[in-house]
Amino acid sequence: MEKLEKKYTIKSHDCDESGRLKMSILISYMMDTMSHLLDPCIKIEHAGWVVVNYQFDINKLPKFDDQITIKIDLCYYNRFFAYIKFLVKDIQENELVTINSQWILFDLLSRRMIELDSDKVGISDAQKIAKLPHFDRIKVLAGQEDFQRSYRVMYSDLDVNHHLTNGRYFDWIVNTISRDFLNSHSMVAASIQFRKEILYDQSALVTLTWNADHSVSYHTIKRDEQILTVAKISWVSDK
Repeated sequence: MEKLEKKYTIKSHDCDESGRLKMSILISYMMDTMSHLLDPCIKIEHAGWVVVNYQFDINKLPKFDDQITIKIDLCYYNRFFAYIKFLVKDIQENELVTINSQWILFDLLSRRMIELDSDKVGISDAQKIAKLPHFDRIKVLAGQEDFQRSYRVMYSDLDVNHHLTNGRYFDWIVNTISRDFLNSHSMVAASIQFRKEILYDQSALVTLTWNADHSVSYHTIKRDEQILTVAKISWVSDK
């Protein structure tokens, strides 16, 4: 598999107050890497890549002034879905974060999925397979919420696909957790599944539910009781 990659230097405004790279910014780097490498291969007008699933395994989040490389390490696809594995490495080639993800190619006018072939996927030796790697379904803990907060999609929240950019989902989710907890814990794994897009000026309710020992947080983003996005994050104490 050819290694497709792009390098980044972490800026201060890309970090939270603990100095770690924000997850929303990591996602924007991944989107930038993918669009830089794959968008030129899209021959269909008004088409764009849209993520369906992310699964993060985190050894260590980079910090301010770190130099990192984001690589597209694997790519499989079937009729409608592409599976892409990203690796985030530091300057010494240590693996910091592994991200498994699932994508569709979307017609932005008709709002329909586009069938994939090797030209559209854009990686010369991407493999077409009948069954893509499985993503575990995240459970929804309805009626057990510990906290909730409402948001509205503003113009600055939109991406080129005309809906809420996926990094902003993570900002909304993280902002349901207390500042003290975020400054004393590290994220070691996260999964997020996008079921339905959120458009300009729409409102959504973001919920947080903890497991018994506060090592796992469960989140939903919903509108009028319809689940739009679900997420699960695993945490460890920094002490």
